[in-house]
Amino acid sequence: MRKKFLTSISIIIFVLAIFSISKIAPQFLEKLFPKKLGSNLAPDFVLKDLEGKSVKLSDFRGKKVILNFWASWNENSLEKLKMLNDYKNSAADDLLILTINNQEDLETIEENVANFKLITLLDTEGEVGELYDISVLPETFFINRAGLQVSKFLGPFTTQQIQKEVNKL
Repeated sequence: MRKKFLTSISIIIFVLAIFSISKIAPQFLEKLFPKKLGSNLAPDFVLKDLEGKSVKLSDFRGKKVILNFWASWNENSLEKLKMLNDYKNSAADDLLILTINNQEDLETIEENVANFKLITLLDTEGEVGELYDISVLPETFFINRAGLQVSKFLGPFTTQQIQKEVNKL
């Protein structure tokens, strides 16, 4: 009887161990061996812009894209928006800058981008932020003409850094 009990307990422990490993291992392996940027297609999404029109990322294949996640409560986000707006005024026509607000109301967003010429998208539920695994705001992705993520920046950056990353696209 005791042998059957120990066998049953061993089987249960083994199954739980396999289940735990299958849940933890992919995350652990991703941290050890991150996917090489430039080889991953940027996750596609559809969001509304400030006028309520749907914008789909994959519709911009063939253009270079800067994708910037921001929030108005973050001072670095607002500085980065201004820098991106200034950069856009001198950038080539084949560069598109999409800014994605992270879970704020329309009035707050409009107050912060009123004078900008950037396309602002509303991620009211934070779903696209989750899709891109946003961990810090601002967070910016550089996507090439083929739709591949080439690089990303966490936090603030300079105009020279923007240009360096755009040159890689």
